[in-house]
Amino acid sequence: DETDYKQYQYCFKTILDQKIAYDLNEVHEVIDFAEQAHQAGHFVCLYLPYEAAPAFNSEMAVHLPETSNYVYAAAYIFEAPETREEVKDKAVSARPHFHFRLSKPTMIQHIQQVQDAIVEGNTYQVNYTTHMYDR
Repeated sequence: DETDYKQYQYCFKTILDQKIAYDLNEVHEVIDFAEQAHQAGHFVCLYLPYEAAPAFNSEMAVHLPETSNYVYAAAYIFEAPETREEVKDKAVSARPHFHFRLSKPTMIQHIQQVQDAIVEGNTYQVNYTTHMYDR
């Protein structure tokens, strides 16, 4: 249950292997590399920013970085963590009071558009992101 659990913090230091995509055309190679390492029993750290979305769907609108050394995906392979410590203090120090910047009707309209796209078969998953603020 959500109140009775253990939480651990892992520390990884020794990288066995790595693969980095500096081009959108290399993103799938990095993911395949990570999946193969995971299936072989290794620990994998995978970095995949939103800007990599066009590698999966060319119609995805993102703000592509102008820099030539932008990392679109990165996978780091580890044999095992150097350390594993149980996190004892899980208390939240402050309770923010988040509010959406968009109005409730606008949010409902956006979510309805996402649901329609799923029903129409245009996508099967969407990460909907919006701005919030704390009063």
